[in-house]
Amino acid sequence: MTHRGRLEEGRRFLEQSENPEQFVRGYIAQSIACEKHDSTGLVGKIKAPTLILVGNDDQITTPDHARSLAASIPNSTLKVFPRGGHGFWREFPQSVNPIVREFLEKH
Repeated sequence: MTHRGRLEEGRRFLEQSENPEQFVRGYIAQSIACEKHDSTGLVGKIKAPTLILVGNDDQITTPDHARSLAASIPNSTLKVFPRGGHGFWREFPQSVNPIVREFLEKH
């Protein structure tokens, strides 16, 4: 799967940015931090009700990752959205927001 449109969007964003080098450095640092961070040994200690949301097309934190996370957190609720990537909540707020609202009202 390719996302050529997203690449073009990123190029335009960088062209309009006042400091594109700083943006790129920040993005790379964030990516490295995400890659190196591992808290899987701690998630089982979460006591609060937890809502885990994932888009079915997410290639960064995949539905399999979300299922594993949900299995590790007691009292968690998992919702896999049938479409959408890593930013599915921005793509489909009309589907996501009611679920988040219902969860928050319940807990």
